[in-house]
Amino acid sequence: MMNRDAILALACGLLGLALGYAIWGTTDEVVIETPAPSVTWQDGSVTAARVVDAKPKLPAPSKPKGGKTIRTVEVTVKPDPVPEQGTKNTQPCEPVNLRIDLDQYKDGIRASVIAKNGSVVDAADYPISPLIQPIPFKWAIGIDGHALAIDRDLGRARVGVSIGDGEVRYRALVRF
Repeated sequence: MMNRDAILALACGLLGLALGYAIWGTTDEVVIETPAPSVTWQDGSVTAARVVDAKPKLPAPSKPKGGKTIRTVEVTVKPDPVPEQGTKNTQPCEPVNLRIDLDQYKDGIRASVIAKNGSVVDAADYPISPLIQPIPFKWAIGIDGHALAIDRDLGRARVGVSIGDGEVRYRALVRF
């Protein structure tokens, strides 16, 4: 049976784990994106400006359920003038505003598009590089001196036990 000191030590350890988890949260690394200006290239292509604090102007397009929007791109396109039939005169075209949402699903990333003052005739999404998601290892097993050690990761906390030489040792750690 556990004595009072062992119960107090276990309670302090659990409190430390809870406090560590509350302070450091999950193990996901957050990349903070900063504003960046747009760049127009010699061939007429444009690298879009990165706007971090503003909301998109156009409404979100319809999309499959179960995804998480990871990026929104808004584009304004001014089509080239169209020649009038049977003449050399050209008819100017109004600019078309597009909103493209990139959504992450379990099977990859999908793009959804909506046009404000035009119609989306066709759209294609070409995955260029594979979506790499890290495999989260949660269990560990090994040797701790002359004892068998088993650990389990729970967010930022790691708890474990070592069994050997007639004794059992518990451990609670904070990962960083």
